[in-house]
Amino acid sequence: MSKSWEVIKMYQTLQRSSSQAVRSQNPPTRKGKGKGPQPSAGAGGSGRSEGAAAGDGAAEEGGGVKGAGSAVDAQRGVMEELAGKSAYVRQIEMDRQKMRPMITDLCEQINAFKPLDMLQIDVFVAEVERRLALLSDERMVLRAFTAWPEKKLEAMREAVARKAELEKLTRSLDPHGDKWQARNSIADELQQAMDRFNDARPKIEWYMRESEAIRKNLRAQGVPFDMDLVKGAQHAPLGLAKYGMRMLATAHSRMLEAAPADAAAALPTIKELISQVLKFAFQCHQFSGGFDAEANHLFGDLHAIVAPPEQ
Repeated sequence: MSKSWEVIKMYQTLQRSSSQAVRSQNPPTRKGKGKGPQPSAGAGGSGRSEGAAAGDGAAEEGGGVKGAGSAVDAQRGVMEELAGKSAYVRQIEMDRQKMRPMITDLCEQINAFKPLDMLQIDVFVAEVERRLALLSDERMVLRAFTAWPEKKLEAMREAVARKAELEKLTRSLDPHGDKWQARNSIADELQQAMDRFNDARPKIEWYMRESEAIRKNLRAQGVPFDMDLVKGAQHAPLGLAKYGMRMLATAHSRMLEAAPADAAAALPTIKELISQVLKFAFQCHQFSGGFDAEANHLFGDLHAIVAPPEQ
């Protein structure tokens, strides 16, 4: 990353230019305080209807029959629940006996497993999950195996899940990826880029804060974690920023090639979109820790279009 100070100065110039434009177009006005309509209090009846009173007698007459039926249903429900629990308990015991050799083998393999990278963890955990899926209730069956390495397996599961989440976050910020759905206009496409960044930002920020704690906790169980996954997600917004700036640079070039009347009509809209993309790019610059050479060049060219030269 380079030229961060120049980018910040250009952004400050853009902010001053935008503020002056807003003040010239929208003079301050005073607004009076108004009171909205007050909700009216509804009237409610407090008496019971004659139909409800008449229904009480009918309810009393059938009370005995209903009470007896409810008792039978309750007894039947208890019997079914006990039978279901008995079948469940029997199945747990059967799994413990039948799957004991497999579980014992898994214990030895998990304890002996010393992964070197995330790919090895992915493959190993997938095979462990395939075997454990054979159990009727993993937690209850494994409760009888005191040597089961639960903490190490959970650490590997966590590593796999966090890797998948970070990769998903990074893919969501790729405007050239399979999940990106192009919009019909430049404004809508730029809005999609900003929405994607705003959606992913809180989660990436959480990983940026907690990545070291995650790494230490996993390392305590002998499980490595690739910190480049966090860095990749942190830098992914730069791709969005460059995509938006390239899009507006191309739109401006085409506008200059159009007929003078068409160019004059399109210029205000183009300038407004350029201002938006520069502000968005600056957010990405701050989030990712700077620009690369291409982003610096794009930012400078677009800034020169909308920001007046300093006096």
